[in-house]
Amino acid sequence: MPQPLRKKCHLTFKGLEDRPDHARVIGQIVAISGRIESRLGSLLAIMTGGLTHVTIPMFLAVRSADAQRSMLQAAAQHALGPDDLERFTAIMDDWRGRYGERNKIVHNIWGHSDDHPKLAIRIAAEDFAEIWKTSAFLTNPEVAERAAITLRDLWKSCEGWTVKDLEDVKTRLEGYETRISRLWADLYDRQFPRVAPTMTGQASRLDRGSGE
Repeated sequence: MPQPLRKKCHLTFKGLEDRPDHARVIGQIVAISGRIESRLGSLLAIMTGGLTHVTIPMFLAVRSADAQRSMLQAAAQHALGPDDLERFTAIMDDWRGRYGERNKIVHNIWGHSDDHPKLAIRIAAEDFAEIWKTSAFLTNPEVAERAAITLRDLWKSCEGWTVKDLEDVKTRLEGYETRISRLWADLYDRQFPRVAPTMTGQASRLDRGSGE
């Protein structure tokens, strides 16, 4: 698992061009995350008996993950029997964990340090923003001193990630995607044959796109 940096080092935050293996796995994580959203939209469509060409764009247009989750939960409460609802609830229980991991990777700042050749360095966007907050008025000597301290201690807010750390996140997201897909397939087979024509086409497109 990623670890905080233990000592001061020179940091460069210009992306991951010097850590191509890390960048490759992060790209895969982004792709899996997009597929998960599409599959959840398909799940909403099958639970509501709706048309995929309406339901999925509507679901994806909602940018709040919590709002998407609420839409799915409301549909499930009305559409699913006890056993399927239990499986669905378990998937929703893992929602924040999986999305939290994904957001930590996708929505923050990456760089590297030559002192740690096997690590990519991650810093939270809000921690990195402290540089700009403290350097806004450098004509003030007191503020300038605080800015210098912020830059000097920036390493204390950083984490080092190995390629394996990122691959572990990817594996968990792939498992989450599989659980959603299996629930969708079971609902399609057993409970919602009325939407079979539209859902079959959508599933085929998703599977071709994900290489399954």
